[in-house]
Amino acid sequence: MILKILEIFHIYKESTITLVPGNFSWLANAESRAMLILSYPRRRSCMKHGSRIQLFTPVSLAIAGVLLGALISCSSPFTEISRPIAEGGDVPASRAIVNLAISSITPAANSTNVSIGQPVVVTFTTAVNASSVPATFVTLTDTATNAVLSGRIMWDSTKTKLYYYPIFKTTAEGSGSSATIRISGPKQGKSYKITLKGTITAANGTTLTVNQSQSYTCANLDFGIWWFNDQGEAQKYIPGVPNQFYDPSKPVVLYVHGWQKSSVTNNYWRENLYFWNDKYTSSMNTGSLWKQKGYNLGVFYWDQFADEDEVKDAEAKIWVGNNGLKQMRYKLSNGTYVSYSTAKSAGDLFYDAYIQAVGSNASGYIRLVGHSLGNQMATYLTYKTAVAAKNGSLASSLVPKRIYLADPFWSKDGKTYLGGKWTGELCRTYINYAISNFGTIVEQSKSTAAGGYLVGDDNLDMRKMTTFFRIWPDFIPITDAAIQHSYAVLWYMWSMGGTVQTQYGTLGAASADSTVKSMMNYGKSSYYYWYSSGSGNNTNTPLDDSYIRASGVSTW
Repeated sequence: MILKILEIFHIYKESTITLVPGNFSWLANAESRAMLILSYPRRRSCMKHGSRIQLFTPVSLAIAGVLLGALISCSSPFTEISRPIAEGGDVPASRAIVNLAISSITPAANSTNVSIGQPVVVTFTTAVNASSVPATFVTLTDTATNAVLSGRIMWDSTKTKLYYYPIFKTTAEGSGSSATIRISGPKQGKSYKITLKGTITAANGTTLTVNQSQSYTCANLDFGIWWFNDQGEAQKYIPGVPNQFYDPSKPVVLYVHGWQKSSVTNNYWRENLYFWNDKYTSSMNTGSLWKQKGYNLGVFYWDQFADEDEVKDAEAKIWVGNNGLKQMRYKLSNGTYVSYSTAKSAGDLFYDAYIQAVGSNASGYIRLVGHSLGNQMATYLTYKTAVAAKNGSLASSLVPKRIYLADPFWSKDGKTYLGGKWTGELCRTYINYAISNFGTIVEQSKSTAAGGYLVGDDNLDMRKMTTFFRIWPDFIPITDAAIQHSYAVLWYMWSMGGTVQTQYGTLGAASADSTVKSMMNYGKSSYYYWYSSGSGNNTNTPLDDSYIRASGVSTW
């Protein structure tokens, strides 16, 4: 009916009242109806000759207006797109355009104790046209040196939230005996200035020109899980912040380091097993080998707790927060220590971070790599997850399926904080629990004499449960024992690139779970180990190694 009336009236676009499908409530207003009637005579001359509207008189139009007014109470499928607005009246909220503006910036101005991994988050009042945002819209500057830190802009799905991620990039540094790596990015205790500058456009066409700055200060302590890509970049897991390098649908390999003496005073130096650079191996990207197999690459850093002059002081922190030694103090880059008020141990902190960062992983496959003292951290985590899964408070899929103890270290003698037990003794109990209840696969290597030399415990009974092999890196002289010690990690991470042959199957990260499990000594009456022999010992790659089986578990 409404369309017929529109056809009859044949109102042209020059009309002061625009009729469109939708709300006809304006016809209820007497002034509007009168305007239509009074405007008729002057419109009449503009109408096509023979048009049916010439058959109507102003009176007829008035009647038609009343008829239309009667339709006001009827529901209509049409939508109003324009109508007269009284002078000084407001535009309906449903039709108002939201101007582009910044509603918040994180970290907040002058905030302190900010995680070094915290991205800059800029929230806008309406969706932004991301292509209008220049790469230099956000800059992050070290307030002490004015050095600009590299970063990357990313958006949430609504385009109302901009994330500026500082780039924590691993690069090779030095050569020969000074060869190492360095990870860029914000550092503990330092202050940084956020600057937003430029003109950007919203999806609705409004624009925003901004030129503003604010500063914040990072926390003195950083620990937690960091995810890496296959190019040496890292991003810390922070609850609620999207992570560029983690996919919860994919399997996980998670590394935990050991004793870190003097690392913090070296400008917060950190390991990265996914990108290797030392005196004997230059710029080896092992992370790409694991990424090709679909793995998430993670590291749990606890370096500020692990930097103690005495290894036993760092070891005590793994097990008990109130350990009676150095408690849970942490180190700063100036060499001073700060008390950390917590009853939790480093192992507990690892477990908490693991549950937060990996708790939603749906792959059902987690691998741990623990180096040196870090083997105790890996063992502690595995045991805690196994206990929680056994009592039903944690999904069994979060119990690590496979653990690699890389040239592990346990100190000698009983510990007061463990009720007189040796750390190696307790680790055996924990590993036995995981194997017996969840079938956890455990690999163990030895690449130096560090484990049983001077202060270390050989822990031979641990080898009677694991797949144990002796790596002989003859290309590294004994005078570089520290590099021999770390080679156990490089060997394993590199071995994901192929297979390492033995007389009875294969070793290494790429070897099938079933193969490695069959080589474990757990539950057997006769024990064996494998040792490398031949020309492969003279090269840094594990892929040309050949391993021979020997009886027993004792080896130098």
